[in-house]
Amino acid sequence: MKCLFRSYLKVVIVCILVTNISACKKNIESNPEKFSSDGIPWAEAMTKDGGMLIGINTGIVRIDAEGANKWIIELNNNNPKFYPTFLNQMNTGEIICIGFCSETNTTTGQPIGYLTMVKISEDGKELWRKVISDRLEYFKPESMEVIDGGDICISAVSNVFGTAYYHFMKFDTEGNLLRYKDIDKYKYLVASKNTDLYINDASNNIIRMDSSFQEHDMFSMEIQSAIGIQRLSDGFIVYKNSTDSFPVLTKYNITGVELWSNTYTKLKHHQIVSLSEESDGSLAICGTVFHDAKNTESFSAFASKDGNIRVTKKYRFEHITKGFEIFRRNSNGYFLSLVTGKYFYSYIYNVGYTEYRTRIIKLDNDGTYLE
Repeated sequence: MKCLFRSYLKVVIVCILVTNISACKKNIESNPEKFSSDGIPWAEAMTKDGGMLIGINTGIVRIDAEGANKWIIELNNNNPKFYPTFLNQMNTGEIICIGFCSETNTTTGQPIGYLTMVKISEDGKELWRKVISDRLEYFKPESMEVIDGGDICISAVSNVFGTAYYHFMKFDTEGNLLRYKDIDKYKYLVASKNTDLYINDASNNIIRMDSSFQEHDMFSMEIQSAIGIQRLSDGFIVYKNSTDSFPVLTKYNITGVELWSNTYTKLKHHQIVSLSEESDGSLAICGTVFHDAKNTESFSAFASKDGNIRVTKKYRFEHITKGFEIFRRNSNGYFLSLVTGKYFYSYIYNVGYTEYRTRIIKLDNDGTYLE
């Protein structure tokens, strides 16, 4: 599991035109071999068979390893609206979705948010749905980790009359609360390994926490201004951009000792937003090339376990094309998830807007676009 800060995407979310899952269903059924849908992905995860789960708008889509649609499930009850935020396919095949519901307080007119957990069968049927938090002015999951044994750990933030509160929660696979802890400052889960959890306190500190939410070792890594931090098989990797717009990867061992750091001076204006680790420790990387606010490309890069990049490729489907996630689908290549945007200007209303879409493409092992 990775923790992505994705500050660039938060701007996107504010300005998209959100549509419901029916538009997604129409697009997929008209061209089932190539996934494309209105809106941006709220969450994505790999399935056990090499396919993908995509939480988009207010539902979830499952595609197989060739990109063909397997099923779609609508999770929206209109009011409240449900937004899938984290997805995980359990070892038993069922899918756990953590999301937040948004509705309006009929008395004050203010928005209310609360956490909801949904369990879905392997063939796309909703098994149950449970509200797992109070209805507050703002209550949103920040991260999710599944530890050995299948327990689901969540960090979340709530807001009551302008004051932020922070929480850790642990549930079993049936949605039963096992442990709850309020914390006095901002901390969120960034990784898990076996039954240990790793948390960040919004500074350079990484803290190892056991499954009872007791904090143990603490060490520091240079993660201020980081775009993301990810747990690897033998440590952590942090990705950020230098002050002169070059991407930087830094690898640390499990106790926070820096092993190497690479600044990629041939990739100016490239921003790494996601990566995946191969079985040999090598890295598949994706991100966005920023030319200007209305002109971006997605890119992929493939690096050795020491961070030396051997090949990069770029992709553009609209003037705005941004990389989101990269997953290995099978021995023949990868899935690359993109967000594409088309800019429109209304001379009648003297206003411009951008319509965003999610697109999943297939790459070979060197990043060549297949379809």
